[in-house]
Amino acid sequence: MEDEVTISRWPCILLVAYLASSGLRISAQSPQQPGYNQQSPSVPIRGPEPDLAGERMRATQVRAREMELHQKMISDTNRLVLLCRQLEDNLKGHAVPNADDLRTLQEIEKLARNVKDRMRQ
Repeated sequence: MEDEVTISRWPCILLVAYLASSGLRISAQSPQQPGYNQQSPSVPIRGPEPDLAGERMRATQVRAREMELHQKMISDTNRLVLLCRQLEDNLKGHAVPNADDLRTLQEIEKLARNVKDRMRQ
């Protein structure tokens, strides 16, 4: 009776030996489990590869935008200093500000507000 049981195990033993010698991996994953790949049971399914080129391009765009804003803030600040000096020179010549001085003062206020808002960002 034991011989019959031993003989029936031989096909299973041979199959396991053949699979082991052929280099195939036996996976314990079932089709219901996530990560199961029917073509190759030893390789789990992964999500999409990260888009490194896209990330680099976005980082480059962000840096370019930051540099553009920085240059704009520098130019506005330089213009602000120039207008302040011009207004100061104009007010030294006369005590009462004229219409040009008031327009310069409004432009100074506008530039100062813009620079302040950009610094907050």
